Amino acid sequence: MNRLRPSRRAWVITGVCRNSFTWDEDDHIYSGYMSWKHGDFGMNPEHPPLVKLIAALPLLHLPVKMPALQNRFFKLEGFLGGKEFFFSNDADGMLFPNTYALWES
Repeated sequence: MNRLRPSRRAWVITGVCRNSFTWDEDDHIYSGYMSWKHGDFGMNPEHPPLVKLIAALPLLHLPVKMPALQNRFFKLEGFLGGKEFFFSNDADGMLFPNTYALWES
């Protein structure tokens, strides 16, 4: 089984590099980041937190700009806040480690 590990890792990296954002991926990662940094599990509560926490883990050491909360409906806050979170920072540089963390877990 260990012989397959390097080829699987190459396959994962290739797949991650060829993918782009899904329509709500930034929302989930932003929600996970808010959970790690602020203990806020109320953003995007309809999805369990484990995957969001794993996806946000690689961002914890990065100096990212946080969008200001606008006191909108929680779904809209997560969706629009996630877009602002990613695209006010290096979206492509942030996407690779998040997606790789999910594929490897």
